[in-house]
Amino acid sequence: MTQSEYTPWAKHIQDNGTPYGNYLTDYMNRADVRKAMNIPDYVQPWEQCSSRLDYHVSNEASYWIYGVLQNQIKIMFYSGDTDGAVPTWGSKQWI
Repeated sequence: MTQSEYTPWAKHIQDNGTPYGNYLTDYMNRADVRKAMNIPDYVQPWEQCSSRLDYHVSNEASYWIYGVLQNQIKIMFYSGDTDGAVPTWGSKQWI
C-alpha cells in the first residue's frame, strides 16, 4: 500500500508513491516475537486494520461519552507521535 491507499483521508500528507510494505505485520507474526509476547499458536496472525472485524459505526463516534464523564472522570488524550495511520494531527482532528 502507498500512503494515499493506507490513509486516504490524510490529504495534508504528500504521497511519494513508495509502498509501505508489510514490515510491521511481518515482524508481529514472527515466531520469536509471538513467543516473546506469550501469544499461543492457536491465536490468529496479527494484521493491521483488519476488515474481518464487525465494527459498530455511529455518527456521533465517541463524542457522546464526554457528556457522561464530564466533571466525574479526568480524561487524558494520548496519541503516538510515530503512528503512520493516525498520527497526533489526525487524532486531534477526530476529537
